[in-house]
Amino acid sequence: MKRDHFVPVAERCKEQIWRSGSWGHSGCSKRATRDGFCATHHPDAKKARLEKRDAAWKAKDAASRLRWAITAAESDVVAAALDWHSGRMAADDLQATIGKLVALKASR
Repeated sequence: MKRDHFVPVAERCKEQIWRSGSWGHSGCSKRATRDGFCATHHPDAKKARLEKRDAAWKAKDAASRLRWAITAAESDVVAAALDWHSGRMAADDLQATIGKLVALKASR
C-alpha cells in the first residue's frame, strides 16, 4: 500500500514554523491530531518537552556547582595544611576545613 504524504491544508497543524532556506515562517505540514495542532506542536507537548529539558538542565547545573564547590574546598584544605605546617593555623581549624570537604564529597 502506497502512503500519500500530502496533507490537505484544512487538516494541517496550525503552528507557524521557521524553515531553513525559506523567507520567513510557513505552516507546519503535519496532520493536526489535537485541537488543530500536530503531536509536536501541541501546547501540552511543548510544555512537557520544556519541563523535561529544564529538569535535566537543573540537574546538570547542580552537579556542576557541586564539582566547583569541591574543587574550591580542596584548595582551601591545601592552603590550610600549608598554614598549619608553618604554624599559622591550629590543628582544630585544619580539621574543620577538612570536615567541610568531607561533607561536600559525601553529598554527591
